[in-house]
Amino acid sequence: MRTYYFDMKDGVPVRDKSGLEFVSDGAAIAHSKRLADKVRRENPKGHAELRIVVLDESGREVHREQRSMINVVLTPVLSARLPFSDAAAVNNI
Repeated sequence: MRTYYFDMKDGVPVRDKSGLEFVSDGAAIAHSKRLADKVRRENPKGHAELRIVVLDESGREVHREQRSMINVVLTPVLSARLPFSDAAAVNNI
C-alpha cells in the first residue's frame, strides 16, 4: 500500500497533510472522483472550479480531478432528453 495525498484547490489551495493508503494509482484516482462528487453534492452552488490534485508519497502528481458545474448540472438533463445510446455517451463524459 502506498500513501496518496489529495490537495484541494478552489482559489486557495488546501494541502492534505495526512494522506490515505491505496493499493494503486487507479484506486487513488477513483477516490478523488468520489471526493469531488461528494463536495459538489453537499454544496452545489460553491466549488465550481474545485480541483483535487492527487500526489503520491514521493510528491509526484498522479492525477488532477476537475469537474465544472455544467457537467454536474446538465448531464442528467441531457440524458433525460436523448435517445438511450446518446444518453449513455453523455454520462461517460
